[in-house]
Amino acid sequence: MITLNGIEKTFLNGVKALDGASLALHQGEIHAVLGENGAGKSTLMHVLAGFLRADAGNIAVDGKERRFYGYADALDAGIGMVKQHPLIADGFPVWTACAIGAEGGFFLAPKKSRARVESVCEKWGFSLPLDKDSSSLTVSQRQTVAVVCLLLHGCSVFIFDEVTAVLSLDETKRLFSLFMRLKQGGAGIALISHKLDEALSIADRVTVLRKGKTIASLSATESNGETLNELIFGKGLKGKDWELGVGEGENILSIQNLAVTDAVGLPFLRDVTMGVARGSIVGVAGVRDSGTETLELALTGFLKRDSGIICLNGVEVNGNPLTFRDAGGAYLAADRVGVCLAPNLTLWDNLVIHAHRKNRFFLDKKFLNDWAAAIMNKMKTEWGDDWEKRSFNETALSFSGGQLQRLVLQRELAEDAGLFVLSEPFWGLDAQSCAYLVQRLRSVAAHGGAVLVFSADIDNIIPLCDTIFVLRDGRIVETIHGPMENRKQRLVKAMV
Repeated sequence: MITLNGIEKTFLNGVKALDGASLALHQGEIHAVLGENGAGKSTLMHVLAGFLRADAGNIAVDGKERRFYGYADALDAGIGMVKQHPLIADGFPVWTACAIGAEGGFFLAPKKSRARVESVCEKWGFSLPLDKDSSSLTVSQRQTVAVVCLLLHGCSVFIFDEVTAVLSLDETKRLFSLFMRLKQGGAGIALISHKLDEALSIADRVTVLRKGKTIASLSATESNGETLNELIFGKGLKGKDWELGVGEGENILSIQNLAVTDAVGLPFLRDVTMGVARGSIVGVAGVRDSGTETLELALTGFLKRDSGIICLNGVEVNGNPLTFRDAGGAYLAADRVGVCLAPNLTLWDNLVIHAHRKNRFFLDKKFLNDWAAAIMNKMKTEWGDDWEKRSFNETALSFSGGQLQRLVLQRELAEDAGLFVLSEPFWGLDAQSCAYLVQRLRSVAAHGGAVLVFSADIDNIIPLCDTIFVLRDGRIVETIHGPMENRKQRLVKAMV
């Protein structure tokens, strides 16, 4: 049994992330940790996993007080964490990335280590390309590698931070099946999540944090969405209805007969033809390895095509992200830390990363300062977070996952773009932030812009999108639009 009592944590910038938070995690249970963005969920779990040191409070493992001075101390106590964006050893074979640290450091006995990794994968039903370069893995595959690493370390307490955010329905089912097997083996599982229905479907108990304090800890059977929303946000939460789009105009994006066959580590695309009209919100859905990531990278200029045409505002895009942006595109990638942000650079640097090109001849510091300040003011007034205490000199690493998600969304929405390509835009957002994002995207469409959403979270894109293209085996196999009644059934059937 793990107990955290009276945990406090104040960061160097003066932000108090935890204010006497407490939590108890039992063996053989799945425990959902809930709260709005910035409530302190991830901070509390980072303290438990040894990534952060608490200013006050105590951690006890099986009744014995423990002090964790780093992640290795928590691992020694059998506690491990799968982060929202797993950092693994890139540039190595996948089996090596799994085994590093679990086989006596970096000195591995290749045959023995690979066999052990393969054995764990077979036991738990993981499908990983063990001999491929780990840098080619998708986000969900990187999550799987992180789980294998913890299993190799012999962990009995597993912390999962928003791990279902970019998983398909089948992948989520497989992950939850793993949770149940770990639980039956006596493991304790802490699941940080914003998906209340999903958390309640798997959790035995629920703890709710708000503004760094533990508000409630109760049985999942005693909970429902309405009760938890009140605990998370306080009384008076008003949800917004998600309505269908306002109509369609001429195509702003046109993709004709697109084929990609030489993308290393990515699925092929075969004869993909689709369009995105002005004034519309369009979705692209598919299970992992269906080709969605390949399509996303090709149309935003990060991947060269073999054949076919991609035109944005009449400008042909072919393997050049700058051409995509100059033609009127904005892009939010699924990999927030690796692609969207430079985590070790300052907040100011990350906010002006695209804006500095707006003046080709000299660096206009005043313009860039005003640009960054405008984004921060939007964050303060529209996203409902306490941004007054945040400084431009802080690094992106000092922000929570939900804060970073809103920050990069606001940065891209600040662009004077005609097409917004958003990959997993609801990842890590609480209910209020999701409702606000939907409102913003509807506003983009209503003013003649267009939005293209790539997501495995079909419960979010079904009510949001006017049209949904379903990819399977690199081809568009279904185009879904019209009435809502049977959308989910058609979508699930087409995806698998």
